[in-house]
Amino acid sequence: MDFAIGGAAAVCAGFFTNPLEVMKTRMQLQGELRSRGHHAVHYKNVFHAGFVITKHDGILALQAGLVPGLWFQLVLNGYRFGLYQILDDKGYMKDKNGKLVFHKSVLIGGFAGASGAFIASPFYLIKTHLQSQASKEIAFGHQYHYKGTWSGLWNIFKEQGVKGLFRGGSSAVPRAFVGSTSQLTSFAYCKEFMKKYDILSNSPLLASFTASMVGGIAISVMMTPFDLVSTRLYNQDATKSKILVQKPIVEIDGDEMTKLIFDEIKQKLLFPFVEIQRDYYDCSLINRNKTENQVSKDAAAAILKHNVGVKCSTITPDEERVKEFNLTQMWPSPNGMIRNALNGTQFRESVICKNITKYVPGWTKPIIMGRHTFGDQYGGKDLSIKKPSKIFITVKSEDGKEESVEVFSYNGRGVAMLTFNTEDSIRAFAVSCFRLALERNYPLYFATKNVVGQGFGSMGLMIHSLVSHDGKTILTEPAHGTVTRHYREYEKGMKTSTNPISSIFAWTRGLQHRAKLDSNTPLNRFTKILEKSTIDTVESGLVTKDLAPCVFGKHFKESQYLSTSEFIDEVLQRLNRNL
Repeated sequence: MDFAIGGAAAVCAGFFTNPLEVMKTRMQLQGELRSRGHHAVHYKNVFHAGFVITKHDGILALQAGLVPGLWFQLVLNGYRFGLYQILDDKGYMKDKNGKLVFHKSVLIGGFAGASGAFIASPFYLIKTHLQSQASKEIAFGHQYHYKGTWSGLWNIFKEQGVKGLFRGGSSAVPRAFVGSTSQLTSFAYCKEFMKKYDILSNSPLLASFTASMVGGIAISVMMTPFDLVSTRLYNQDATKSKILVQKPIVEIDGDEMTKLIFDEIKQKLLFPFVEIQRDYYDCSLINRNKTENQVSKDAAAAILKHNVGVKCSTITPDEERVKEFNLTQMWPSPNGMIRNALNGTQFRESVICKNITKYVPGWTKPIIMGRHTFGDQYGGKDLSIKKPSKIFITVKSEDGKEESVEVFSYNGRGVAMLTFNTEDSIRAFAVSCFRLALERNYPLYFATKNVVGQGFGSMGLMIHSLVSHDGKTILTEPAHGTVTRHYREYEKGMKTSTNPISSIFAWTRGLQHRAKLDSNTPLNRFTKILEKSTIDTVESGLVTKDLAPCVFGKHFKESQYLSTSEFIDEVLQRLNRNL
């Protein structure tokens, strides 16, 4: 009976406290294995955590892990309270005079709690996994994506066996021992103290409630450090050892086909091998419209803070897109906002594959194109002229003086655009170009077009990066757009063959810069191996549709090229071998 009553009481308490458990789990995983002050803070306190979780994951997320949590409480507390009471009734914790002996109470309470926690450990394991699952904007720790309690336990058993179900037991035992000894002992001594001094003797229920409150405070204070360690041990990925990236990378999500490619690259080529802390911003057109483009401003500020950003291609809307997405206005490209914030230089470089036919056969090394990105049309202003007009440029200096110059006189309808630049920015652009030329030992030329990259086979073989003028901050992204045509085919359920190489290299070059800043040799090695695995795949004759003419000629067959997913799977095979 003691087992049943103890378990039932704990289950009732667990139902009402589970939302707090969810918040606690998320907050304990926040900043895991990160340098202090160098991780995103999504949860500032328990109230803010509740608000953020509800906003992003929905109110039901506050009851995530409820089922395994209740099972854990039932098994743990049914066992420990029942065993503790039985041993107490048999006199194992009292002296000859029937007085409670402190050290005996501590040891028996600890033993009851530790053994109960170990037995219930699989439920705590799956509870932690389910409670840590979050939208990627606010996620910390490893994400398991289980559908439920029993399917999660079955997956763990299939992958890791019985040992995997109890892999958190090493942390559960000291956690429960400290918790049980402090709670049960303080509870028992509080009741004995009140009995001795005749406190609340006429209200046994209130006396038990008071003693329970004292025990609850004691367990919270004593067990929290062990609980933090336990949560992180339970939630860590046990399938393989990963390379740790200790400082954040800003991830800017985008639209359409490139977004799908980004997601597949992360799930197959990155997350199984690298533990990345991502400061995530959804810059898809829908979310830019929803936030009135504030998300683009926040993303630009985050890149300046963390020095590394990886951006997915995004839609720059025209009038048709405004109608398609029912936009409140024609939002500008986030690229322009980020470029002006970084005040840097855009570099484009080709990925060289030996079997890809080039316009000039002697091109065995990439031609890197640098573009001055400050100002230009993204930062400029444009307007439509509706009737005969004159347009002027007016300059107002700090002392209040104005100088106005007539630009053009319109006889009818027309357009106008003003762009700008600064001497400091132009000088910094030159410094960036000379720095890269010296680092790569390449000659430097001044040119006016960046179409040279097409001569190396495909835009899918281009590396695109935006580097600040001091060389410390970088933004990488695919050199192509959102590939709308392929996305329309994907929506119809058709097989698509979009080249993911530019997206793969966007991630590798961003991670390489993070490795350079942090002196992270294992991470740098991984990115080089991933790039080699990608090039090896192409050079073995396995290509996407855009590269098929370069390898097999213009009369290639459908059987000679791979879909996007098939190509990424081939890269993964070579990556596993090369690692």
